[in-house]
Amino acid sequence: MAKTKLGKIASVRFGRCDDSPFLFGIFFELSFGCCGASFNESYNISPDCKWSCEGEKQAAFMSMCEYVNGLLNDAKVNYVDELKGKPIEVTVENRMVQSFRILTEVI
Repeated sequence: MAKTKLGKIASVRFGRCDDSPFLFGIFFELSFGCCGASFNESYNISPDCKWSCEGEKQAAFMSMCEYVNGLLNDAKVNYVDELKGKPIEVTVENRMVQSFRILTEVI
């Protein structure tokens, strides 16, 4: 059963993942209550990764760009680093973050 919790974006980075440099995308540390969690929207950019076609890869990256642009619009900011500290509603199911949204009603 999914639960929602209120929190904030503790940190945000855009680029390659430290621990898995073949992953490229946007990476979040979220804090809510006495808990925290990581969340990301990322894709495998390794030369060994076999996409079914170039169009699929382009569609995935376009989807990520649209996701980031939507977050920036909701938060009323222009840069990814400005998302830090923004209030969010986190959806958690089976102790895993499923999604989060910017609380536009309080911005």
